[in-house]
Amino acid sequence: MQPEEVPDHFWVEDALASVITGALRKLLDDGEVRRALGVCSALVSPMRVMGWQLQVEEAVQIWRRVVDETWKAIRPQTPAASNRLERAGLANTCVLLLINIGLGLHDRVENLTATAFAETIDRELRRPCRDLCP
Repeated sequence: MQPEEVPDHFWVEDALASVITGALRKLLDDGEVRRALGVCSALVSPMRVMGWQLQVEEAVQIWRRVVDETWKAIRPQTPAASNRLERAGLANTCVLLLINIGLGLHDRVENLTATAFAETIDRELRRPCRDLCP
């Protein structure tokens, strides 16, 4: 009997999140909170794009991993959390990442109305079926 292979649909996001969290961990362990903040800030735009591309689940998966790593530095009892302003900036950026996923999704569906949706479906259904028809 062979085990059933289950595809890992999030292998790209897992690999990307591992690189990001590894960098964040190193920076935060070294007390480089500002540089870690720069890494998180650089993710804002890609998170919005992922939301726009309807990759919400994938973006949230990356966001969770980033938050898990940065939360350690945000908590006041940790050595890396010496500067309150830096901690607040890190917390703010983590929230901003999640907001931008939602904003990207909003940007995508903002002009979606029932009429526009119906017209798109109608247009697609009336299109010649070159691939399926003999």
